[in-house]
Amino acid sequence: MQGFGDGRDRERRCEIFTQAYGWQNCCRTCEKSAAFHPGIDARLDAARRAAAGDGRPQLSHPECARPVDRGRSLDGQPVAGRARRRPAPDRKARPADAGACFPGKFVSGEAASSTTVLANARRIVVKVGSSLLIDPDTRTARLPWLESLAQDIALLRQSGAIVLVVSSGAVALGWRRLGIERSPRLDQRQAAAAVGQSLLMNAWAQAFAPLDIPVAQLLLTLADSQSAERSANARATLSVLLDAGAVPVVNENDSVATEELKLGDNDRLSAHVAELAEADLLLLLSDVDGLYDRHPSDSDAAHIASVTSIDDAVIAMAGGAASEGVGTGGMATKLAAARHATARGCATIIADGRADYPVRRLKEGARNTLFEPAKS
Repeated sequence: MQGFGDGRDRERRCEIFTQAYGWQNCCRTCEKSAAFHPGIDARLDAARRAAAGDGRPQLSHPECARPVDRGRSLDGQPVAGRARRRPAPDRKARPADAGACFPGKFVSGEAASSTTVLANARRIVVKVGSSLLIDPDTRTARLPWLESLAQDIALLRQSGAIVLVVSSGAVALGWRRLGIERSPRLDQRQAAAAVGQSLLMNAWAQAFAPLDIPVAQLLLTLADSQSAERSANARATLSVLLDAGAVPVVNENDSVATEELKLGDNDRLSAHVAELAEADLLLLLSDVDGLYDRHPSDSDAAHIASVTSIDDAVIAMAGGAASEGVGTGGMATKLAAARHATARGCATIIADGRADYPVRRLKEGARNTLFEPAKS
């Protein structure tokens, strides 16, 4: 990186980058510098807001402000140091055991690029379902597993990624605490969510406490994602939390949302959060290691390693949603989430999260399905 004495005029330096890190880099090296500074996006966001009384960007020259070259920050304003979308994946022939990848098609076998996508992602949304977080026998949180995931997330942050969590589990935890049986009645589900949400956040706080990482609760509804004003408010809140070093834990506000105002499940919610946070990776941790061409219990089922386009043929593989256990989502809702996210430039991975350290296992090559982002 170029330092203060790089010979360029002081006027050409990026004022926003300067406020975040001092006069150590000129604007032409902002993008390179961002790769070496964990949390740079959030710090740049905070510096820009501090410099602008009305919340509008105050960039010193057009080179940093051009959306075509630089992307947009968490609240949608141009900022140096981050590209909106990564270049489209290289679609040249892959090794023979991975098959060939064509638009609208899928390949069987191990996906060679998932580890690369995970390693390169700078903004990651991790979705955790009830079936992973809740012990089906005791109906309590699986704290040892949750602590292992917290350590995985801490390592992602240390590598420079910004991580948000979408977590299910409030309703499932609430049933047990209230001492009532699981019910489809809206009022009972809302009551269970009201009780279970505090239990859920307490479990996340316990998991991150040994790492000295604060967690923050953010409850959203469908209206929050559909309203420009409310989406902007959510982005602003996320930006402050991320700048403060917290891990946002997002859930649907089940205690107040009616069926007409619900996103429906946290798979879809995670896709909306990925859009809200402008993430480049949505990681759906599940109780299955990806997509199969038929139900995984079928001995003839073939695993699908990579999907370039979620068309009707892919949707047909999903089947119905799960109805047993503590979860409410199935492969159909995960494909809906993947379709929403990939259409907005966010890669999606469905991976088995049942074992401890699920992200580490994914880095080490655990089987999964990668849904590639749509081309810009």
